[in-house]
Amino acid sequence: MECLEAARDSQPIRARWRVELPEKLSRYDNCKMFVTEHGSTVAIDEHGDIISVCAKIPKGQKKSKDSSRALLEFAVKNGGTKLDSYDGNYWFYRKCGFEPISYCEFVEDFAPDDWKKWHTFNSKEFKKENIIFFKHTGKQSKYVDENEFYDNVDVSKDYDDAEHIRDKQFTRINKVKSWLKNIR
Repeated sequence: MECLEAARDSQPIRARWRVELPEKLSRYDNCKMFVTEHGSTVAIDEHGDIISVCAKIPKGQKKSKDSSRALLEFAVKNGGTKLDSYDGNYWFYRKCGFEPISYCEFVEDFAPDDWKKWHTFNSKEFKKENIIFFKHTGKQSKYVDENEFYDNVDVSKDYDDAEHIRDKQFTRINKVKSWLKNIR
């Protein structure tokens, strides 16, 4: 948790709030957690959820020595198959082979503390961002940006519903892949 907090705190303020610090360490029970030699972090839970992706930026530098894309590739090689994130990260996950499946609206009551703190002072830069649920396919989404995605996919009623929709579709695809593999 300390490594994630240090990596998150190295990010610019406008991006830092998107790296969520779990309220309870139990979130990492049954997770594979990784920290690079430069202090960047990524974890994969037992269901393939990729969490705590954060490239640490060394003091006095503008970039991390670790690429966020490389962290995701590493996570996928180690069992990561899906993730959820605020829509400000849409372009990045799209370029890394994650396709959006479902989303829910931002709920201020569940917003990270950093967002709550900075939104008060700068609501234009710290806007309410929907949460998008992605699956890894290795392909770029057909939706060029989050707005095109929103125009084509109905909003889920809440976080749990959006997660369920993504996971249900993911399970269906895996069953088809398994079936195809068995008939060959």
